[in-house]
Amino acid sequence: MPKYKFNAGSNESYEILPEGDYIVAIEKGEDRYTNSGNEAINLRMTVRDNPQKLFDMLVFTEKAWFRIDQCVKSLAMKFEDGAEVEITPEILAGKIGKVRVSHEEWNGKTRARVYEWLTDWDRKEAEGWKPIDAQPERTADDDVPF
Repeated sequence: MPKYKFNAGSNESYEILPEGDYIVAIEKGEDRYTNSGNEAINLRMTVRDNPQKLFDMLVFTEKAWFRIDQCVKSLAMKFEDGAEVEITPEILAGKIGKVRVSHEEWNGKTRARVYEWLTDWDRKEAEGWKPIDAQPERTADDDVPF
């Protein structure tokens, strides 16, 4: 059973991630369905130079394809125009992109949310960053047993 040391004098509280633009790495994704029954992928992201996590959901409906387009462009994934593409959590894991964060009220609390995925950012901004929480990108060589 896990244990910890209680600190009655601690008054630290959760600080919300400030609004702004952030380089993120997709730590992991999870397939799910929305309450409306639409296919979706929940994303958990590591934020560069910040201990907080960000979350987003890609919903696979025609009305939301623009957001998926933003995401894959931000992650530097390239597809032929008009191609029907299968996006999976495994394909997204470990990829680095850039997002704009805004604040919103939800259930009486202010929270940080991904307002948009930025598509025209300079990838040199992420040079040298190796997010330790993100799953590594897999290649065909990963399946070789030696």
